[in-house]
Amino acid sequence: MALPSLTACEILATGGDLIDYGLLHHLVAVLGIELERLLVENERSLRLGSELLDDLIQSRLPEQAALDRLAQLNCPTQQSCLASARPTTEPVADWRQRLRRQGVELLVRSQANELIVLLATGQW
Repeated sequence: MALPSLTACEILATGGDLIDYGLLHHLVAVLGIELERLLVENERSLRLGSELLDDLIQSRLPEQAALDRLAQLNCPTQQSCLASARPTTEPVADWRQRLRRQGVELLVRSQANELIVLLATGQW
């Protein structure tokens, strides 16, 4: 059964007894809502990180405001590293997802084919 909000996701129910389709539809609805919430939360986090990196690079924030926002995003300045790369084998969005899946705390800014990353402590 496909999840309505995510066409690439499906649920496969197996078992020896008859499947309760009412329960299965409820499960699909609850999972769809939760997955959508997680996606929105992740996109919001990526957007905030990208905006903060842009503000830092363009020097648009006073020092204290920058320090406060970095602390909110778990990137203290004394323990962070700024890196820039131009991945040639995979799209920039794939690198962002790959690093997140590995549990790397980071802020990411994509510009054309360039990836600007602020890595948190212990990640580099």
